[in-house]
Order: sequence, then C-alpha cells, then structure tokens
Amino acid sequence: MGNHYFSKNILRLESMRNGGLGWWATLPDNIVFLVLRFFEVKELVKLSLCSKLLYTFINYEELWEYIAYRNVDPHTVVKQTTWKKTVLQDKYSDVPIKVEYYSDILFNSSHFEQVDITPFCKEGNIDKRSNLSLEQFQEEYEKPNIPVIITDVVQNWPAYKKWKNIAKEYKGVTQLGNYHAIKTYEMKQENFYTFSEHFKLDDHPQVFEDENGEPFPTTPDDYEIPKYFAADLFKYLGDKRPGWRWVLLGAPKSGSTFHQDPDMSSAWNGVLSGRKKFIFYPAMHIPPGVTRNGDDFTSPPSVLGWFLEYYGKTEIPYECVVNPGELLFVPSGMWHMVLNLDETIAITHNYVSEVTLPVVFDYLKSQKYEMWKRFNKNLPEELTDFVDDIWDCSDGFKLGG
Repeated sequence: MGNHYFSKNILRLESMRNGGLGWWATLPDNIVFLVLRFFEVKELVKLSLCSKLLYTFINYEELWEYIAYRNVDPHTVVKQTTWKKTVLQDKYSDVPIKVEYYSDILFNSSHFEQVDITPFCKEGNIDKRSNLSLEQFQEEYEKPNIPVIITDVVQNWPAYKKWKNIAKEYKGVTQLGNYHAIKTYEMKQENFYTFSEHFKLDDHPQVFEDENGEPFPTTPDDYEIPKYFAADLFKYLGDKRPGWRWVLLGAPKSGSTFHQDPDMSSAWNGVLSGRKKFIFYPAMHIPPGVTRNGDDFTSPPSVLGWFLEYYGKTEIPYECVVNPGELLFVPSGMWHMVLNLDETIAITHNYVSEVTLPVVFDYLKSQKYEMWKRFNKNLPEELTDFVDDIWDCSDGFKLGG
C-alpha cells in the first residue's frame, strides 16, 4: 500500500473508495472479495456498472476462478484465456477502463506472475541416496524423522516415461483445486493445461486427483510402492481408510502452503516430470508465517508470497529440489511447503509404518476416537502390544527431525 500513501491524489482515492463501495468501504479488500463470491453472475455484471471501484474489484481474476469452478460445466472444453471469459462466454460486452486504485491483493495477482523463481531453486541440504537398504532407511531417516531423496526408484517405473504424454492426451474429467482448498472441482483435464498456460493467477491451481478416480488411464504395473513404504498399517482400516494416494499435476508456481500430512502419517512423493521445491520444519517448530489459533493453525494463503517474504531471510531446517526421476520421503508430522518450479507430474502416497505407529495411534485416540477404535480393533494383536510396550517404557513417542 506504499504507492497509496505516496500518491498525490490520496484524498481523491479515499473518496473514490468510500463512494464506490458504499458501506462496504469499511471492509478490507480481502473481505470485499469474499462477499462478492456469494453473488450470481448476472448480479456481478450489474454490480460492476455501479462504480469504477466495483468494476475494478469484479474484474479480479481470482474471483472469476472461484465462480468458474462453481458454474462451468466440467465437461466443457475451455478455449478462453481468462477465468472471466470462461464464465461469461461472450454473453456480455466489456470495454476495459483505466482505474487508479492501490490494493495489495490486486497488485499481488499481477506481481506474482512476474516473479523470477530462479533464486528459489537452491538444491538444499537433504541427502540424496541410492542403493539404500530397508534397514538403512529406517535407522538413518525414518526413526530420526529426517527427509531423504531416493534417486534409484522412480526411473524404473513404466509411468516415468508413459505418463508424461498420457497426462496431456487424456480427455476425461479430473479434480482440480489447491491443497488448502476446502473442496475440489471437476474439470476436463485438457482445460487444466489451458489454464496453466494462459491464465494469470497469484495462486495457480493444481490437480489433486485420488488415484482411484483414474485421472488418466493407468494399469497396476505402471509403478510399484517402494520397499521402504510397503508395510502400510493403515490398510487395516479397510474401506474406512481416508484418501491416501494421489496423482498431482502442477502448473509452474503452483503448490501447497505449509501443512502436516493427515493423521500424523508419513508420505512419499515420486516426481515423474518437472521439479518440485520442498521446505521442511520439524513437527514442534511452527514455520514462519503460520499462525496458531488454539489447536488450529492458519498457513499463508500464497506459496509465492511466503517465498518472497521469508526465503533467504529466515533459517530453514531442511530444503530441497526434487528432480524428475527422484522420490522424496516426507517424515511423520513434519511441516512442509511445496512450490512447483516447472509443470510437474508426481505420485504421492501417505502411509503408516511400525516406526511411526505409536505416534499415529496416540493421535487417533485423542483426535479421531471412532477411527482409532476401528484401527485398534483391526490391528494384529502383536502390533497393539508393541504400541503398549512403547508407551509403558517411556514418557511417550517423540518425533525427531
């Protein structure tokens, strides 16, 4: 907002905001945009004619992205190159006008598109290993809860070569959204590539498709779960198991803000094409920009915004770039953020092993009791006894990292 305060027309700008927004002028810009989401398309078009400032707000692309998810038939092939045109389909004429107004939200939308992400491509400090035995993996990385990149798995998958082309050729409907979105939206997968190529956003969408939804034709032999993650104890939840495997299609500069994987599970992420930047903080270390409200946490809304504000200016315990053909182990409970440096395709699974079973067991018992009861009932007796022994001889399982 610095440009606003140094503007020679500051009084006129304030008057324009008050007159252009009416009683909405008491609301910050981000709340105005949230309110506008509740309007129907015809109402937004009419509202945009009421004042220059409302015209400016209603031309915000992220607003039309939200409306497009809600209104556009997922089976439609999109030819337009903006969200607004996608929704309106040339039903309404629109003559652009120039409006002098300063807003961080509106500025970020165009600024992030021009950000050079080269400074964020630092390889980092996470080990890259090959020919790693299961015992080595558990002792050196899984038990101390430390991330590691495994370099000799993904390149042996048929999917490593096969899926690069299938992803773009597939004509079916897939699920699109952002990691922190409350819900995802159906969309033809070919539209995803139209959006990632042409649309200007400060927070690009990416596909988070449950593999069971078959976002493009696959066979069971396209890839196999690496030996390090084969003993997945969440299988004992049966058909009550929450989502645990996904195919991720990411546009450049898309990603996910800081989060911990669900139910204290661990994860692995195998990259088939493109590069992914990961930032890690230990479970008990709340990352910069993440705020705590009681038992809940709020992450920064924009991945690029976090990098611009904090990267290179604060200590980062672990960071890395995962290249095509590499696989990353994501430890249980660790905070992590992901930035797609290129157009990416990846496979990710969440899992629970004997190493992390005690902390997952305790989390479910305290936070998701019904799920814990089913898990506890179905687990083999020797595993429940194993958890009891762990807790009896210590003051609790503690995450390393």
